[in-house]
Amino acid sequence: MQAIREIVSRDIFINFEIPKEFGDRFEMILLPATRLDVKDDLAHENKTMMQCQSENGFSKNVLAAKSEDIWNDI
Repeated sequence: MQAIREIVSRDIFINFEIPKEFGDRFEMILLPATRLDVKDDLAHENKTMMQCQSENGFSKNVLAAKSEDIWNDI
């Protein structure tokens, strides 16, 4: 499965109502609603989805923070 990840500004979302609290820049991840290539197997699709989940802002900024290392000692 293919995925497109890009940091975008509020300007491109003219047809969407986005709360002001979200700020002016967003991470946009686009995934096809249907499979593009029938030869793509389920394992590859799952790997792509897991990679998208593990590389999100929460994982990189919150879970990877030094203050979260205390959980490894418990």
